[in-house]
Amino acid sequence: MKESLTKIFNNRAARLITAGAILLPLGGQACAQSNHESAGPTNSIGVTLEKPESEILFESLYPEFKKLGIQARETIYIDPEYTDSDVPTEVVNYTDFKLDTKVINEFYRIFEFYAGERLEMPGGLGDPNQKIIVTGTNNSKVRSFIFIPENAPRPFEDRLPREETSAATLSIEGLEFSFVRVQPSDFEGFKTYQENTTLSAATEVCQQLLHATLVDASGQEIDEGMIKFSQEVICNSLGIAVASKALGYSYLQYETFLRNHGVANYSPLSLDEQVYSAFSTHGTVLK
Repeated sequence: MKESLTKIFNNRAARLITAGAILLPLGGQACAQSNHESAGPTNSIGVTLEKPESEILFESLYPEFKKLGIQARETIYIDPEYTDSDVPTEVVNYTDFKLDTKVINEFYRIFEFYAGERLEMPGGLGDPNQKIIVTGTNNSKVRSFIFIPENAPRPFEDRLPREETSAATLSIEGLEFSFVRVQPSDFEGFKTYQENTTLSAATEVCQQLLHATLVDASGQEIDEGMIKFSQEVICNSLGIAVASKALGYSYLQYETFLRNHGVANYSPLSLDEQVYSAFSTHGTVLK
Protein backbone atom coordinates (compact mmCIF):
# COMPACT_ATOMS: atom_id res chain seq x y z
CA MET A 1 0.00 0.00 0.00
CA LYS A 2 2.90 2.39 0.62
CA GLU A 3 3.91 2.30 -3.04
CA SER A 4 0.39 3.22 -4.09
CA LEU A 5 0.24 6.06 -1.59
CA THR A 6 3.60 7.40 -2.67
CA LYS A 7 2.71 7.29 -6.34
CA ILE A 8 -0.57 9.07 -5.74
CA PHE A 9 0.97 11.65 -3.43
CA ASN A 10 3.63 12.55 -5.99
CA ASN A 11 0.75 13.64 -8.23
CA ARG A 12 -1.21 15.33 -5.49
CA ALA A 13 -3.14 18.24 -6.96
CA ALA A 14 -6.21 18.40 -4.74
CA ARG A 15 -9.43 18.45 -6.73
CA LEU A 16 -12.08 18.39 -4.05
CA ILE A 17 -12.58 18.82 -0.35
CA THR A 18 -15.73 17.77 1.45
CA ALA A 19 -15.91 18.68 5.11
CA GLY A 20 -18.36 17.02 7.45
CA ALA A 21 -21.07 19.68 7.47
CA ILE A 22 -21.85 21.58 10.67
CA LEU A 23 -24.98 20.31 12.35
CA LEU A 24 -27.13 23.27 13.40
CA PRO A 25 -30.03 23.38 15.83
CA LEU A 26 -32.84 24.56 13.56
CA GLY A 27 -33.35 28.27 14.02
CA GLY A 28 -30.19 28.59 16.09
CA GLN A 29 -26.45 29.11 15.82
CA ALA A 30 -23.69 26.57 15.31
CA CYS A 31 -22.33 25.11 18.52
CA ALA A 32 -18.63 25.59 19.07
CA GLN A 33 -17.91 21.87 19.38
CA SER A 34 -20.21 20.38 16.76
CA ASN A 35 -19.35 18.49 13.58
CA HIS A 36 -21.03 17.75 11.50
CA GLU A 37 -28.78 -4.49 7.40
CA SER A 38 -27.52 -6.38 10.08
CA ALA A 39 -24.46 -8.56 9.60
CA GLY A 40 -22.44 -11.17 11.39
CA PRO A 41 -19.04 -10.64 13.03
CA THR A 42 -16.12 -9.38 10.99
CA ASN A 43 -13.22 -11.56 9.96
CA SER A 44 -9.97 -11.40 11.91
CA ILE A 45 -8.24 -8.05 11.36
CA GLY A 46 -4.61 -7.38 12.15
CA VAL A 47 -3.79 -4.54 14.54
CA THR A 48 -0.30 -3.11 14.59
CA LEU A 49 1.60 -0.25 16.23
CA GLU A 50 4.02 0.04 13.34
CA LYS A 51 4.37 3.42 11.65
CA PRO A 52 1.26 3.89 9.49
CA GLU A 53 1.93 4.06 5.79
CA SER A 54 -0.27 7.15 5.48
CA GLU A 55 2.27 9.18 7.44
CA ILE A 56 4.19 9.67 4.21
CA LEU A 57 1.34 12.05 3.34
CA PHE A 58 1.69 14.17 6.46
CA GLU A 59 4.75 16.05 5.20
CA SER A 60 2.46 18.25 3.10
CA LEU A 61 -1.10 17.39 4.15
CA TYR A 62 -0.50 17.54 7.89
CA PRO A 63 2.87 19.18 8.69
CA GLU A 64 1.63 19.95 12.22
CA PHE A 65 1.66 16.22 12.94
CA LYS A 66 5.39 16.01 13.71
CA LYS A 67 4.98 18.69 16.39
CA LEU A 68 2.34 16.71 18.26
CA GLY A 69 4.76 14.22 19.77
CA ILE A 70 2.20 11.41 19.63
CA GLN A 71 2.44 7.97 18.13
CA ALA A 72 -0.18 5.82 16.47
CA ARG A 73 -1.93 3.71 19.10
CA GLU A 74 -3.65 1.47 16.58
CA THR A 75 -3.46 0.88 12.84
CA ILE A 76 -5.97 -1.40 11.16
CA TYR A 77 -6.79 -2.27 7.57
CA ILE A 78 -10.42 -2.53 6.59
CA ASP A 79 -11.43 -6.11 5.77
CA PRO A 80 -11.97 -6.24 1.97
CA GLU A 81 -13.99 -9.45 2.08
CA TYR A 82 -16.39 -8.24 4.78
CA THR A 83 -16.90 -4.80 3.22
CA ASP A 84 -16.90 -6.06 -0.38
CA SER A 85 -14.27 -3.52 -1.40
CA ASP A 86 -10.98 -3.89 -3.24
CA VAL A 87 -9.71 -0.41 -2.26
CA PRO A 88 -6.88 -0.60 0.34
CA THR A 89 -8.10 1.30 3.40
CA GLU A 90 -6.04 2.19 6.46
CA VAL A 91 -7.53 3.48 9.73
CA VAL A 92 -5.16 5.00 12.30
CA ASN A 93 -6.01 5.95 15.89
CA TYR A 94 -3.79 8.56 17.58
CA THR A 95 -6.02 8.97 20.66
CA ASP A 96 -6.14 7.28 24.06
CA PHE A 97 -9.44 5.66 23.17
CA LYS A 98 -9.57 2.15 21.73
CA LEU A 99 -10.88 1.64 18.21
CA ASP A 100 -13.68 -0.91 17.76
CA THR A 101 -12.75 -2.64 14.51
CA LYS A 102 -16.18 -4.25 14.26
CA VAL A 103 -17.94 -0.87 14.13
CA ILE A 104 -15.59 0.84 11.66
CA ASN A 105 -15.74 -2.20 9.33
CA GLU A 106 -19.52 -2.14 9.52
CA PHE A 107 -19.58 1.54 8.52
CA TYR A 108 -17.48 0.78 5.45
CA ARG A 109 -19.66 -2.22 4.59
CA ILE A 110 -22.87 -0.18 4.79
CA PHE A 111 -21.64 2.65 2.60
CA GLU A 112 -20.04 0.31 0.06
CA PHE A 113 -23.48 -1.25 -0.23
CA TYR A 114 -25.26 2.08 -0.73
CA ALA A 115 -22.68 3.25 -3.26
CA GLY A 116 -23.77 0.37 -5.49
CA GLU A 117 -27.50 0.84 -5.01
CA ARG A 118 -27.99 4.15 -6.86
CA LEU A 119 -29.86 5.51 -3.87
CA GLU A 120 -32.31 8.30 -4.66
CA MET A 121 -33.59 10.79 -2.09
CA PRO A 122 -36.51 12.98 -3.29
CA GLY A 123 -36.77 16.56 -2.13
CA GLY A 124 -33.18 17.46 -2.95
CA LEU A 125 -32.19 20.58 -1.06
CA GLY A 126 -35.73 21.43 -0.04
CA ASP A 127 -37.13 21.60 -3.59
CA PRO A 128 -39.74 18.90 -4.30
CA ASN A 129 -38.74 18.97 -7.99
CA GLN A 130 -35.17 17.96 -7.20
CA LYS A 131 -33.63 14.77 -5.95
CA ILE A 132 -30.21 13.67 -4.75
CA ILE A 133 -28.87 10.57 -6.48
CA VAL A 134 -25.93 8.42 -5.38
CA THR A 135 -24.18 7.65 -8.65
CA GLY A 136 -21.56 5.24 -7.28
CA THR A 137 -18.31 5.31 -5.34
CA ASN A 138 -15.61 7.94 -5.49
CA ASN A 139 -12.84 6.92 -7.88
CA SER A 140 -10.44 5.90 -5.10
CA LYS A 141 -7.26 3.87 -5.36
CA VAL A 142 -6.52 4.03 -1.64
CA ARG A 143 -8.18 5.45 1.48
CA SER A 144 -6.75 6.70 4.76
CA PHE A 145 -8.75 7.61 7.88
CA ILE A 146 -7.27 9.04 11.09
CA PHE A 147 -8.61 9.83 14.57
CA ILE A 148 -6.75 12.67 16.32
CA PRO A 149 -6.95 14.03 19.90
CA GLU A 150 -9.19 16.93 20.87
CA ASN A 151 -6.28 19.36 21.29
CA ALA A 152 -4.55 18.43 18.02
CA PRO A 153 -4.48 20.88 15.10
CA ARG A 154 -6.62 19.94 12.13
CA PRO A 155 -5.08 18.58 8.95
CA PHE A 156 -5.22 20.87 5.88
CA GLU A 157 -6.34 23.68 8.19
CA ASP A 158 -6.20 26.36 5.51
CA ARG A 159 -8.72 24.51 3.34
CA LEU A 160 -11.39 23.95 5.98
CA PRO A 161 -14.47 26.16 5.70
CA ARG A 162 -15.17 26.73 9.40
CA GLU A 163 -13.28 26.85 12.67
CA GLU A 164 -15.89 24.49 14.18
CA THR A 165 -15.24 21.72 11.64
CA SER A 166 -14.01 18.72 13.58
CA ALA A 167 -14.08 16.21 10.71
CA ALA A 168 -13.39 16.41 6.99
CA THR A 169 -12.40 14.45 3.90
CA LEU A 170 -9.89 15.55 1.29
CA SER A 171 -9.92 13.98 -2.16
CA ILE A 172 -6.68 13.95 -4.12
CA GLU A 173 -6.15 12.13 -7.41
CA GLY A 174 -7.27 8.68 -6.29
CA LEU A 175 -6.76 9.18 -2.56
CA GLU A 176 -9.46 9.80 0.05
CA PHE A 177 -7.95 11.18 3.28
CA SER A 178 -10.29 11.74 6.26
CA PHE A 179 -9.79 12.92 9.80
CA VAL A 180 -12.01 13.05 12.88
CA ARG A 181 -10.97 15.11 15.89
CA VAL A 182 -12.23 13.24 18.94
CA GLN A 183 -14.24 15.69 21.05
CA PRO A 184 -17.66 16.02 22.69
CA SER A 185 -20.59 18.05 21.33
CA ASP A 186 -23.69 19.83 22.60
CA PHE A 187 -26.13 17.67 20.66
CA GLU A 188 -28.54 15.47 22.57
CA GLY A 189 -27.67 11.82 21.94
CA PHE A 190 -24.18 12.66 20.68
CA LYS A 191 -22.69 14.57 23.60
CA THR A 192 -19.88 12.30 24.75
CA TYR A 193 -16.52 11.82 23.07
CA GLN A 194 -17.53 8.34 21.96
CA GLU A 195 -21.01 9.26 20.71
CA ASN A 196 -19.93 12.34 18.77
CA THR A 197 -16.97 10.50 17.24
CA THR A 198 -19.30 7.72 16.09
CA LEU A 199 -21.46 10.28 14.29
CA SER A 200 -18.44 12.00 12.71
CA ALA A 201 -16.89 8.69 11.64
CA ALA A 202 -20.07 7.46 9.96
CA THR A 203 -20.40 10.75 8.08
CA GLU A 204 -16.78 10.78 6.85
CA VAL A 205 -16.81 7.13 5.78
CA CYS A 206 -19.79 8.11 3.63
CA GLN A 207 -17.82 11.07 2.26
CA GLN A 208 -14.94 8.76 1.35
CA LEU A 209 -17.11 6.26 -0.49
CA LEU A 210 -20.24 7.81 -1.96
CA HIS A 211 -20.46 10.12 -4.93
CA ALA A 212 -23.74 12.02 -5.13
CA THR A 213 -25.27 14.51 -7.52
CA LEU A 214 -28.35 16.74 -7.59
CA VAL A 215 -30.81 16.64 -10.51
CA ASP A 216 -33.94 18.54 -11.46
CA ALA A 217 -37.28 17.09 -12.57
CA SER A 218 -35.91 16.42 -16.06
CA GLY A 219 -32.91 14.51 -14.70
CA GLN A 220 -30.40 17.26 -15.51
CA GLU A 221 -27.65 18.01 -12.99
CA ILE A 222 -27.89 21.27 -11.05
CA ASP A 223 -24.87 23.60 -10.90
CA GLU A 224 -21.65 22.31 -9.27
CA GLY A 225 -21.97 24.38 -6.11
CA MET A 226 -25.36 22.87 -5.31
CA ILE A 227 -24.04 19.40 -6.08
CA LYS A 228 -21.43 19.85 -3.35
CA PHE A 229 -24.19 20.75 -0.92
CA SER A 230 -26.11 17.65 -1.95
CA GLN A 231 -23.07 15.52 -1.08
CA GLU A 232 -23.01 17.11 2.36
CA VAL A 233 -26.71 16.64 2.92
CA ILE A 234 -26.85 12.99 1.90
CA CYS A 235 -23.74 11.96 3.83
CA ASN A 236 -24.78 13.83 6.97
CA SER A 237 -28.29 12.39 6.64
CA LEU A 238 -27.01 8.82 6.23
CA GLY A 239 -24.34 9.40 8.87
CA ILE A 240 -26.96 10.45 11.43
CA ALA A 241 -29.07 7.37 10.66
CA VAL A 242 -26.19 4.87 10.73
CA ALA A 243 -24.67 6.36 13.90
CA SER A 244 -28.03 6.58 15.68
CA LYS A 245 -28.76 2.92 15.01
CA ALA A 246 -25.20 1.92 15.96
CA LEU A 247 -25.80 3.58 19.34
CA GLY A 248 -29.08 1.72 19.78
CA TYR A 249 -31.44 4.67 19.42
CA SER A 250 -35.05 3.96 18.50
CA TYR A 251 -36.56 5.21 15.27
CA LEU A 252 -38.51 7.81 17.30
CA GLN A 253 -35.27 9.09 18.88
CA TYR A 254 -33.67 9.29 15.43
CA GLU A 255 -36.63 11.18 13.98
CA THR A 256 -36.63 13.59 16.93
CA PHE A 257 -32.98 14.40 16.33
CA LEU A 258 -33.68 15.08 12.64
CA ARG A 259 -36.56 17.42 13.47
CA ASN A 260 -34.39 19.51 15.78
CA HIS A 261 -31.20 19.77 13.73
CA GLY A 262 -30.20 20.83 10.26
CA VAL A 263 -27.22 20.26 7.98
CA ALA A 264 -25.82 23.73 7.28
CA ASN A 265 -28.98 25.53 6.09
CA TYR A 266 -30.83 22.40 5.03
CA SER A 267 -32.90 19.81 6.85
CA PRO A 268 -31.42 16.28 6.91
CA LEU A 269 -33.21 13.76 4.72
CA SER A 270 -35.18 11.14 6.64
CA LEU A 271 -34.97 7.39 6.07
CA ASP A 272 -38.07 5.31 6.59
CA GLU A 273 -38.33 3.00 9.57
CA GLN A 274 -37.77 -0.20 7.60
CA VAL A 275 -34.45 1.04 6.21
CA TYR A 276 -33.38 2.40 9.60
CA SER A 277 -34.19 -0.87 11.35
CA ALA A 278 -31.93 -2.78 8.95
CA PHE A 279 -28.79 -1.00 10.21
CA SER A 280 -26.69 -2.68 12.89
CA THR A 281 -26.42 -1.81 16.57
CA HIS A 282 -22.74 -2.32 17.41
CA GLY A 283 -22.04 0.57 19.80
CA THR A 284 -19.50 3.39 19.56
CA VAL A 285 -16.55 3.41 17.17
CA LEU A 286 -14.17 4.33 20.02
CA LYS A 287 -14.34 2.81 23.49
